[in-house]
Amino acid sequence: MASSGGDPSGFVGRGVCMMSTSWRDKQRPNLINFIATFLAANLYRLNFLSVSPDFIFNNGGLSVAFVFETDWDCEKEAALFSRVNALKRQFKYLYIVVVVATSEQN
Repeated sequence: MASSGGDPSGFVGRGVCMMSTSWRDKQRPNLINFIATFLAANLYRLNFLSVSPDFIFNNGGLSVAFVFETDWDCEKEAALFSRVNALKRQFKYLYIVVVVATSEQN
C-alpha cells in the first residue's frame, strides 16, 4: 500500500494490537519482545492498555479479541469461563487459547 503522507517507508500500518498490561506483566520478557518484533515486522502497532481480553487486534474497524491462558490451572477454570462469558457479550470475534502441560494432555 502506498502511503498518503508522513510514513517514510512508503507503507501504511496494517492495524493495531492492544495488549493487556496485566497479561504482559505475567509473561517472560523474551515472549513480549518476540510478539512486539513479529507485530512490527507485519506493520502492526503495539499498544499496552488496561483491557480485559489479553489482546485486541483492530484492522480497518474490525476487532478480534483473544484470551491466552499460558499457564493453565484447573482450579481457576470457573474464573476463566466467567471472564470468557463476559467478553462474549462485548466482542463478536473472540478466541480462547489455552496452553496445557504435557501431563494434562493425556
